[in-house]
Amino acid sequence: MCCVVSVQSIFAEIGNTLMQTGELSGSAGLLVAILLLTGGIVSIATCNGSKVGDVVLSILFFLGALIGFFFAGSYTDLIIWALWCLVCMFASLFSVAFGQDGRPNDEPEVRSQETPTTMTEPLKQAIFEPNPYRRNAMVDDMTEEDAKTSLKYILGIFARKRQE
Repeated sequence: MCCVVSVQSIFAEIGNTLMQTGELSGSAGLLVAILLLTGGIVSIATCNGSKVGDVVLSILFFLGALIGFFFAGSYTDLIIWALWCLVCMFASLFSVAFGQDGRPNDEPEVRSQETPTTMTEPLKQAIFEPNPYRRNAMVDDMTEEDAKTSLKYILGIFARKRQE
């Protein structure tokens, strides 16, 4: 997008110079393009969810919108790019307000280490189904929790057999 805004701005500046309008819309467009490029770089550099990065993005895009709206002049496409800067600004503000911090929690996720001692009902039905197509369909229809519990049960059987 930065390239499109830059090319349009260069042509707008050439037009402003040739027609001697005295407008700064072409130069302002180049500045908006630079702010969009800088915002993209900051966004990539802080993609871990840093709130500071989102605040910097909000400021960059706000400046791009401000410059675009005030210096658009006869270069009306600059208003579109200023609106895009506003959309990006609100997206980054939304991320600041409602996003999660990118830093991992100090407490690791606690997972159950117990091996299930009984088969789940969907596993029982699938095991005793003679038709292989229906059996596969039954396995496909299992909830994720049932499938995980069934796999833990089966792995527990193999682990006990290996220990014997």
